[in-house]
Amino acid sequence: MNIVILEGRLTKDPDYKTTQSGVGVCNISIATDESYKKDGQRVEKTEFHNVVYFGPVAEVVNKNFKKGEGIKVQGKLETQSYEKDGQKRYSTKIVANYFGFPSCSRSENASPKQSSAFDDDPFA
Repeated sequence: MNIVILEGRLTKDPDYKTTQSGVGVCNISIATDESYKKDGQRVEKTEFHNVVYFGPVAEVVNKNFKKGEGIKVQGKLETQSYEKDGQKRYSTKIVANYFGFPSCSRSENASPKQSSAFDDDPFA
């Protein structure tokens, strides 16, 4: 099963475009943090993830998120290959189908319906 669930912060404002056929595409980049102890020392690690949304949810993400804000993402991993300087390279992104607002990034009066673009919220 190819399912990814992440919670992180946007590293830049969403990049929203529309295809020639009128489908919305929203690209975001998020950073996730983790910390652990190694040899008695606390180690902080940040990973960066490229995420793309398509369709109506792309427009919702574009309108509701800005650089620095938290977001929950659910989707699948997709790897593409390309050639650069004669070498084959790979790029992995998350093709997302859900988003949510982390509880720490929105006001306390936000209703549960505001936390997802879908009624069957996978984060509930």
